[in-house]
Amino acid sequence: MSRSGRVLLVAGPGAGTLPEPCGFWCTSTARAPGAGGSWWLGWGWERTARAAVDWIHGRAAESAEQLHPACGRAVRAWREDADECAEAVRRLRGGGEYRFALGDDGVLYVVAARPVHVPPSARPAGGAAPAGTGSAAVPAAPGTAGGRRDSWRRRNPG
Repeated sequence: MSRSGRVLLVAGPGAGTLPEPCGFWCTSTARAPGAGGSWWLGWGWERTARAAVDWIHGRAAESAEQLHPACGRAVRAWREDADECAEAVRRLRGGGEYRFALGDDGVLYVVAARPVHVPPSARPAGGAAPAGTGSAAVPAAPGTAGGRRDSWRRRNPG
């Protein structure tokens, strides 16, 4: 996508009558078709659909801070849309995936969450699923030693 900061919302249909999810797997990726790849930027595990949507909102805001100002405006508008937020929670609770994507300089940044259904008999003691979040290093920008993109942006503003 162009530097204009166009935004794409993608939300899949609910999966029907699945049992209550034990949690929600959240991801943040960057996809660069021109560079022939995609990269994990972060991931997280949330216990509720609402927490998963909050995770998506937070990661989208973090990504947008590093992109064109139009991306930031689009993310703020999306985060403040109460109806869209409620729809995201409904989709996740209904068994569907929810994704938010924005593009800048030919790279598509996607934050997503999907419910994880594990039969109660296969869950660890207490029914809890793995906790925690993570982030991954992204490919090094030209002239840098690598590391997270946000630290590269701070060292090389503009």
